[in-house]
Amino acid sequence: MSRKTIVILLALMVLAALPVLGGCSDSEEATHEYLVVTGSVTGSEQSEICTNIRWKNVEGAKKYIIYRSNPVKSETSAAGGKLKMTRMDTLSRRTNEYKDQDIKYKKWYCYKVVVRKKTDGKESSDSQELIVYTGLAQCRWEEDLDIMGYTSPDRIDLRFDVPVSLRPQGFVISRKTSGGRFRNVADLKGGYSKKWKDTEVGPGKSYTYRIRAYRKMGKKRLYGTYSKELKRSAVNLEGKYRLKAALDNNGPRDQFVVKIESEEGNGEIRITDKNWYAFGLSSQNDPNALKFECAKLSSKTKNDQLELPKGMRFRSMKKNGLVLKGGEAGYIRITGQDVSGDNDKRMISFPEIKYNGMISVLDLDIDKMKGKAFVMSEYYQK
Repeated sequence: MSRKTIVILLALMVLAALPVLGGCSDSEEATHEYLVVTGSVTGSEQSEICTNIRWKNVEGAKKYIIYRSNPVKSETSAAGGKLKMTRMDTLSRRTNEYKDQDIKYKKWYCYKVVVRKKTDGKESSDSQELIVYTGLAQCRWEEDLDIMGYTSPDRIDLRFDVPVSLRPQGFVISRKTSGGRFRNVADLKGGYSKKWKDTEVGPGKSYTYRIRAYRKMGKKRLYGTYSKELKRSAVNLEGKYRLKAALDNNGPRDQFVVKIESEEGNGEIRITDKNWYAFGLSSQNDPNALKFECAKLSSKTKNDQLELPKGMRFRSMKKNGLVLKGGEAGYIRITGQDVSGDNDKRMISFPEIKYNGMISVLDLDIDKMKGKAFVMSEYYQK
């Protein structure tokens, strides 16, 4: 098997799930085909910090060789691949852990475990590297939070995990609004994956969050580095829209008008004709066949009908497009050689619009007279 490099920050939760320190007896020993390395960092005082490197016994193993780099200042340096590795120890085939007390606090190290083995009469080796941080690690937002995290006009859910080395005793969450200062809004007990619901939010307002872990070491409370800032808005997770649509009564069969009403609680949506798909229209999916224009109703305009108010004109969607907030309405006019099509099966999809600041998909189902804006991972972009 080829050499594998796995970059992970160590967690004591891994330690809890592993066997007690020391080798396994013959009756307890479980062997594995490939080398799997894990570990943890322990110590209640800076002078007592040590790393515990563990692995599962490999079938046919003859011995394990432990290498370690010199301490470096960043994870990037530790994972750079050009580190000088020092041979630390050679261990027997039944040993499955290595304890290193000769390390410094708040430094990055790279360990490499090499197993020499004999399988089917052939000599071979396998290795795996492990990146270790000997301080209190930085919290991070759970991957794809902006796609999967829940929001509504009265609630914002936050999820984060902690690739810790030293176990945090708790986490402080800070929040600010536009132009304001960060203020602490929550103090959570320790753990490795957390979910917190912010219910003290205002409909349509935006908030910026950050988190940092803490623990007591000796007589002092130590804090980790702040997480990256995350901005969330108290709006519907997915945009919901009501539609009215028909051939333009004032125009020929080459003009089709869709009125879009954004429901209260929706985030801001920006619709352009950058990319689109049309279904049930005679002139479909040819970028030269259809022309898109838009018009927006002012907040003071009351119009429950499809007709465009007098004096309002359509304009091109190429530059700014149609921008609607919750409770607002606007129009899209589609012009083509013939857009009469099948009146019962019309649908228009815009796969690269912006909803609540994220690349999203907007589907307008003319048949059901409703629309939906939602995020798909392949279009995700801040």
